[in-house]
Amino acid sequence: INSYLGKDYDGYDYIFEKVRQMKAIQDTLRKLGKSFVFVHPACKAFFYPEFLPREYKNAPRGTTNFETYKRIGDSLGLNQVDMNTWFVAMKRTSKELLYPKQGFHWSEYGALLAADSLVKYIEQVRLIHMVHPVWTTITHTNSPRYDDNDIARSMNTIFPLANETFSYPEVTYAGDKTAVKPKVIYIGDSFLFQWLNDGFFENTDSEWQIWYYNQMLINRSFGREAKHSMENYDRVREIENADCIVVMFTSRNLSKMGVNFVEDTYKHFFPRK
Repeated sequence: INSYLGKDYDGYDYIFEKVRQMKAIQDTLRKLGKSFVFVHPACKAFFYPEFLPREYKNAPRGTTNFETYKRIGDSLGLNQVDMNTWFVAMKRTSKELLYPKQGFHWSEYGALLAADSLVKYIEQVRLIHMVHPVWTTITHTNSPRYDDNDIARSMNTIFPLANETFSYPEVTYAGDKTAVKPKVIYIGDSFLFQWLNDGFFENTDSEWQIWYYNQMLINRSFGREAKHSMENYDRVREIENADCIVVMFTSRNLSKMGVNFVEDTYKHFFPRK
C-alpha cells in the first residue's frame, strides 16, 4: 500500500542514478555477449486499489518508485518488462484469475503467463529461440492450490474470505531443435518462487540460480527448498559464466532495489567511478 501511495518514494535523483548504473551494466554485459533485463512484477495494491482498507482509500497518491523507475528506464533505454501495468490492463478482460484476493502473489495462471512473456522478451533481446511453456487445457476450480490462498491460510478463519474461480493450466514445455536454453541468474524477491516451483527455470534454462534479495542462493544442486548464504560467493565469476541477468523486484521492494547488486556490479565494471 505504501508503494502504491508513494509513501516510500526514494526521490528522482536517487532513482535516476540507480537506473543510470543499471544501463551501464546492461551496456557492458551486451559487449560481453550477455543480456540484462529488469522486470516489474504485478503489485497487489495496484491491481486491487478498490479493496484498500478504508483509511487508505481516499489517501492522496504521490509519486511512486515504480512509475519513476519505469519512466527513467524507458528514457535511458533500459531493458525492462512492465508486468505491473500489463496485469492491471488485463484485469477487466481476462477470462482467468490473474491475482487471487486470498494470496500474496499473482495467481499460478498469472505466474505462467508472466513466465511466457519473459521468455519472449529474452528471445528478442538475445535474438534466440527458446523453449516455451505451453498449455491447451485449463482446470477451473473453487479450491485453491499451491500458494494461491497463502494469506487466507495464515488467517485461519472459519469461512473462506472470498469465493474465487482459480485457473490451473496443464503445462508442457515445447521447443524445436533450434531452441536455446540460456544460463540465467535471477535476482529478486519471492515472486521468483512460483516460477521455481512450477519448474519454469528447469525447463527453459540450461543453468539457473536465484539470488534471493542478493543474500541467499538457490540453485539446481541445492534443491528447491534450500537457501544458502551468499557470503564469500564469487558473484563476478557467476556473472561472467551467465548469458542473462534478470532483476525482478515488486514495487514494495524497489525502495531497496537490488540490495547492493547494482552498486557492487557497477563498481566492478567501473572501479574508477
